[in-house]
Amino acid sequence: MLTINLNDNAFLIDQQEFQFPISIQELIAVLGEANRILKYDPNTIYVWDELGISAYVPPDQTSDFITTTLQLTFQHQNYEHSPKQPFNGQFKYKNQDAISYFFKHPELRIPIYEGDTHKALVAHNISAWFHGDLKQHQIDGISFSHYEVPSPPEVLILDTEFRHFEKLWKEGISAIEHVVPKHNRYFNLKHGIQNQDITDLQSIHDIKMPDILINFYKVHNVYWDAVTSVFQFNVNGWGYDLLPFEDIYQHWQNNVELNTEENLDSSNYPNYDPRTKINDYTNPLWIPFAEGRNGDYLLIDLDPNENGIYGQIIELQNESWQRNIVANSLEELIHRTIEQLKEPITEHFKFILENG
Repeated sequence: MLTINLNDNAFLIDQQEFQFPISIQELIAVLGEANRILKYDPNTIYVWDELGISAYVPPDQTSDFITTTLQLTFQHQNYEHSPKQPFNGQFKYKNQDAISYFFKHPELRIPIYEGDTHKALVAHNISAWFHGDLKQHQIDGISFSHYEVPSPPEVLILDTEFRHFEKLWKEGISAIEHVVPKHNRYFNLKHGIQNQDITDLQSIHDIKMPDILINFYKVHNVYWDAVTSVFQFNVNGWGYDLLPFEDIYQHWQNNVELNTEENLDSSNYPNYDPRTKINDYTNPLWIPFAEGRNGDYLLIDLDPNENGIYGQIIELQNESWQRNIVANSLEELIHRTIEQLKEPITEHFKFILENG
């Protein structure tokens, strides 16, 4: 029975040590000749049908090297390049059964790319990435690749008047972690924005991004998840997911494009809070930072009416055409969210805990 072992000191196939990139000839010496060699764009794939193993060679390498993936297949797939038999050997991670270890220690899994919900076991600069229906503990395959520890992102200094965001983020994350563990797939936190993110936004787009949002996202940003998000605000019984910084412009543009430019007075908009200044669908100086996934948004107001407050938070309800002030500031909204997290678990978090 073929045995693969990945530990902190080595990657072993039947006691033979390998390190990516791996020579095909070295693999053949241990696995025997490949049953099939399939040439595709972009990879040439060596298939050991009886072993349930495939090796991928990218086009920029000679046929002597594998620089991308060595894959074990546990469930036969209806593809030409899928091995005809499942892998029936052993894979041990740090001398323990790797699959059991993977499910027993979700907190030790490492994402291989931004938004990776499957994640991998990593050791010795090699990742073992599991794919399949992980919620049902079904593994279709495991892919081994070279792994480089990513360089730590630059931590941008906050402007003096916004230094309190560091504490607010810390308190918010701590409150969320009491409800949802950070290894949950919907725990969509990532490092703060970089200088290039700010430069790109200011040089390419015609949006006035307020200093308060720039400094808020300097501490942490989020990645977008197609299903749901841990980082959201609950306003009037509805959840608003925090937008990734890089997506704000597109949502702002979508709202602005709904303006009719009829320039009507406030009597035409009876559901608009009098503390807002608007004569159309939206005000271009309302900047969205959270979305309800239904056309509704939370926005920060950079152009309030005379009885409003700069930086007040507006709930834009799309279908009802309501524009309500729901907080006097972003900080007030965050404090309220932290307090809400101390209350009984909502349906939103129940779903996250059951499915993440």
